[in-house]
Amino acid sequence: AATSIGTRSATLNGNLTSMGDAAIVNVNFEYGPTTSYGTQTTAEAKTATGTFSANVTGLTPNTLYHYRARGVGQATGTGADATFTTQPATPPAVTTGAATNVASTTATLNGNLTSLGTASTVNVFFNYGTTTSYGTSTAPQAMTATGAFSANVTGLGGLTLYHFQAAANGGVHGTATGADATFTTTSQPPLVATTAATGITTTGATLNGNLTSLGTATTVNVNFEYGPTTSYGTSTAA
Repeated sequence: AATSIGTRSATLNGNLTSMGDAAIVNVNFEYGPTTSYGTQTTAEAKTATGTFSANVTGLTPNTLYHYRARGVGQATGTGADATFTTQPATPPAVTTGAATNVASTTATLNGNLTSLGTASTVNVFFNYGTTTSYGTSTAPQAMTATGAFSANVTGLGGLTLYHFQAAANGGVHGTATGADATFTTTSQPPLVATTAATGITTTGATLNGNLTSLGTATTVNVNFEYGPTTSYGTSTAA
């Protein structure tokens, strides 16, 4: 019978009961989801009767497999068909944490992989956007143990509510998502550039500037500060 049956692996066992007329017999196993098998383990050379086994991996969870022992000496002999069923997969589990380092265009999203399920490696990431449809995902991070993870997101809009959730992908073992969480980005200040003064006379000048961004404001009041030092001391009307 097969032993050490997991979600993706098993140990196949057989017994070479006779060498026939051969001095050396190559033994192995045929296995697959049907009695057509389709896959063989690496052959093992035996010079005497006795038991043998082979570990098989890359199986599909919760799946019935057929297998049989095979011996090749002066002729080929096969054992009876036997079956085993791989263990069912358990998906990973993940929780969504609070966002941190929230600024006008950036934030850090936080989550916790609380279980790998039956997977040996789980890819974790975040879905985020301005609605619970999200629309954007961070790059996946491969984790082989439970624990906290985070991702920095950029290019956000200022004074905007964002939804996000932690997510985990265990491949054939299943997927999981954490609860929805939200954060609101901070305001973006306007951006202004100072350009060269013109119309300079002994008692007057024209000060010039350029409002390059409104930030998150709909209206921006602009003016100039001026004076004989960088303390300025005087302002024009807004």
